[in-house]
Amino acid sequence: MFKYNVGSRAFLPIISYSLSSFYLLGYIFFIELERLPAWISIILIGVPFLGRMLTPFVYSKFTGIFGIERAMISALITMSAISLADSFFINYVFLIITRFSLGIMFGIATSASIELASLSENRKIIGLTMGGWAIGWILSAFLYIGLGSYMFVPGVLSLFLLSLKTRRYNVSKTGNLSFSWKAFVIFFLGFVPAYLMQLVPSMLGDKAFLETVIGYSLSLPAYLLFPTIKRVLSGVIAINAVIVLTAILGYLTLNIGFLAVFTMFGLGLNSLLPILARKVNVEPSKIGPSMNLASFGGLLFPELASLAFSERLMSSLILSISSLAFILLVFLMNRRINVSKKKMLVTVQ
Repeated sequence: MFKYNVGSRAFLPIISYSLSSFYLLGYIFFIELERLPAWISIILIGVPFLGRMLTPFVYSKFTGIFGIERAMISALITMSAISLADSFFINYVFLIITRFSLGIMFGIATSASIELASLSENRKIIGLTMGGWAIGWILSAFLYIGLGSYMFVPGVLSLFLLSLKTRRYNVSKTGNLSFSWKAFVIFFLGFVPAYLMQLVPSMLGDKAFLETVIGYSLSLPAYLLFPTIKRVLSGVIAINAVIVLTAILGYLTLNIGFLAVFTMFGLGLNSLLPILARKVNVEPSKIGPSMNLASFGGLLFPELASLAFSERLMSSLILSISSLAFILLVFLMNRRINVSKKKMLVTVQ
């Protein structure tokens, strides 16, 4: 298989995922500044996730035309332009269309980032690339504080990426649909902690910003260290045990310490998901699109929890069940891989 030569280009997938997350998440802060009505705020936050779900249908065609790196850079610059336009032109119909389009571009840019990181076969690069979600959130928070409604203006700096001489890689891709059920299930279950931590700010009120900054900052070393775990099954069990314990204690007590640790481990777990997908032979070009399709859980699970009689108890229940299901999934995957290895050894002998 083709291997992406990281070298001096290691920063590309990391920057791409980080900027993409900034353009997607930053608008949540911008909505708070503009004090938009609740109904349109919910739509504008949710509609990019619908755009992301189209990624499996457009990614192969987009990268086939432009190449992986050029497609990634084009998507980033488009998101920068959309974010700038959305911050100066407040028209609800226009915003719905542009936020949906931004979701599509987010799917393309992050899928290209994950594909390049996976092709590098460097676990730390994969972890830091997935850590772009936390980097984007932290960047959004500080630009929100420092620049207010002008927080997206620095995004024009992404234009410098046009000066890079992109490389076109000969990576074989089968079919027009970039999708894998294996990767979809891995991300759908693995992302549940990240989905449910969206509810934490509303639970904490004025303390939410402090918890977010602490938790997301702590997640950065987790993104770097978790991919280096050699015994993946044992690592997944230990990480999920910490996630469930700190989440339940955090939801029940609203203690910032517990919730910050929950955020750290819940986000850090994401760094293992592309590695797990590669372990079951998912093509790198299908990992990102499958991840973006699985993102509809980001709308589903918080909604289920918020509709329950107790948001905190339902969140704890969903998290406990999904964590057990994820551990079972990894166990079955690990068992299947070991059986395949034994068969190969028998065949060689």
